[in-house]
Amino acid sequence: MSEEKTIIKKKRSQNSSRLTLSSKAQRKTSNWINQIEQKLNGMISIKRNDLLNFLLEEMDDNLASSVLDKIKKEKLTGKQKAKW
Repeated sequence: MSEEKTIIKKKRSQNSSRLTLSSKAQRKTSNWINQIEQKLNGMISIKRNDLLNFLLEEMDDNLASSVLDKIKKEKLTGKQKAKW
């Protein structure tokens, strides 16, 4: 007799939004976590997700114009400018 296996995919109970960090961002967050642990003498152990959520929630809802300008300079290509 052959057994038929059924694959059941489990659904997440909450929405999951994944974020991929660049290697530079990973190094920065690792350094920040080390700073927190050293400054607080190991009283707090914080995960990268918790730290980034905390930092983002503390920021203003609107980006500063200097940040918008920097994004424009770094990400807007000549081809995109021509299309626009």
